[in-house]
This record gives sequence, structure tokens and C-alpha cells, in this order.
Amino acid sequence: MPKKAGATSKGKSQSKEPERPLPPLGPVTVDPKGGVSIAIHAKPGSKQNAMRSQGWNPHEWN
Repeated sequence: MPKKAGATSKGKSQSKEPERPLPPLGPVTVDPKGGVSIAIHAKPGSKQNAMRSQGWNPHEWN
């Protein structure tokens, strides 16, 4: 039996919202334009603002 024009199939959801990207899982992310962003969380009033290590393994960061 032919389907009617404009009929949707059961089981498939039709979403009108565009897919949103997943939230970042770490401090380094890539923005939509291709740039790299690094999230830095510091205590208020901290005196030192230097990175101690630039390695990829967080277990090596002292």
C-alpha cells in the first residue's frame, strides 16, 4: 500500500533543533572557528600565575 505524501514513519524522531556539541571533557577545547581554548581555574588573590608543566599527561604535572 503506498504511503501518503507528507506522512512520517513511526519510530523516527524529527528534531527541529540543530545538534549541540558535547561539553568539553577537559581544560583544552577547540572552538567552532578552529581556535584552541584553555580553561584556567585559579584561586582568588593568588600571587603566582605561571604554568608549571606543558606535558600532556596530567599525572606529571607537579
